[in-house]
Amino acid sequence: MKPDKYIIESLEHFHKILRYTRHHNGIGYWFRGQANEEWKLLPKAGRTDFYLPEDKDLGRFNAWQDEAFPYISIQTDNKWEALAYAQHHGLATRLLDWTANPLVAAYFAVSAEPESNGIIYCYSPKKVVDIDTAKLNQSNLHGCALITKALDGRMLNQKGLFTVHSPPNETIEAQIDENIPDIKNLCELHIPSSLKSEIRLQLSDYGITEHFIYPDVEGVSRHINYETSEMT
Repeated sequence: MKPDKYIIESLEHFHKILRYTRHHNGIGYWFRGQANEEWKLLPKAGRTDFYLPEDKDLGRFNAWQDEAFPYISIQTDNKWEALAYAQHHGLATRLLDWTANPLVAAYFAVSAEPESNGIIYCYSPKKVVDIDTAKLNQSNLHGCALITKALDGRMLNQKGLFTVHSPPNETIEAQIDENIPDIKNLCELHIPSSLKSEIRLQLSDYGITEHFIYPDVEGVSRHINYETSEMT
């Protein structure tokens, strides 16, 4: 089943479409922005450069835990929380980033690849992972929602959520939403490349800037660089 597709004509048009993706009785859509509409809904561990068969990507995660935790301030005994933290800080994992904030998704859709059309995916997960009992390598968790506490400022500001891909090279396909009858659980909002610059400026007016997305020194630097580039 193919997802429903819409072409975004402006940020105002995007707001109107969001009326149909708002929460219903606490259940609703998640959002993911990608700067190129041709990119698949795959986590980094499922892409050609990083794919390892037979759950070997989890071995990579174990090696990351051994070496990275001495350098970070948070500590957790929960494997899912640690995997989410690793994902948010660049490791190739079987998790795919989503957000509860559609404007954050819009930022990621328009802030890179200026010559390519962007895309925002709207997805309603079928099931939530029980992080206290589920195993990282469970095959029946594909497409399921992973919700953890915010472990740092980036996860907090980005309202970070995740889908689990098991195996990591399997994408998400549209289905009839189990929670909202007659509605597909995946739709696509396409953003023409010609609108990217304008929408990014509008998002900046709303406070959705690099500094907000990355609330640290790197984010400040990226935001100042962007502002000065717009002055030229």
